[in-house]
Amino acid sequence: YRTVLQSAPDHVEALRGEVQALTQLHREREARPSAERLIALRPTDPDVLLAVATVRFADGDPASALAALEVARREAPARADVPRRLGDIAR
Repeated sequence: YRTVLQSAPDHVEALRGEVQALTQLHREREARPSAERLIALRPTDPDVLLAVATVRFADGDPASALAALEVARREAPARADVPRRLGDIAR
């Protein structure tokens, strides 16, 4: 992902892949800049919002994670994973 992002820093799929890979490795702090860049590019994409919320929460920013999830809930009210994630973070 980083090779692609060096030449195309706003490549959405590369950003998603990098955020997902780093999150799976529990390196959320390292994923945060890419997650924030991703949400700047796709601020209403529910998949992006869920990924960003996960990174923000794991990076110690639950208020910001909840804000992203609220937008996701507004943008995709029928998705069951958004309220489930809201419940996980609100605990």
